[in-house]
Amino acid sequence: MRVHAPVPGRVLELADVPDQVFAAAIVGPGLAIDPGPDAEAVTAVAPVAGRVVKLHPHAFVIVAGSGQGVLVHLGIDTVELAGDGFTVHAAEGEEVTTGAPMITFDPVAVAQGGRSP
Repeated sequence: MRVHAPVPGRVLELADVPDQVFAAAIVGPGLAIDPGPDAEAVTAVAPVAGRVVKLHPHAFVIVAGSGQGVLVHLGIDTVELAGDGFTVHAAEGEEVTTGAPMITFDPVAVAQGGRSP
């Protein structure tokens, strides 16, 4: 399955993520992307084509036609923000194409709030 980067930035090993659930791959294999210290108003896009089966302001899951799911989580502990600073552009149940805008957020604001973007 080809999975495209949902945001621009520097690719990191999942083990380097400052959250044990992600670093230990408890939610599955993957990688992390550091959007960088100057990344403002970043729009995360669909990394695969498929159906949006779960959508939160800070995360989404798309299941491709093959049945494989892809989770995109924007930042660490960003669920605590209760959607503040995130703009959702899609809806649960929607069919999306690769590259479709999903969520816009501000990694600088996330970092300024003491969280990892």
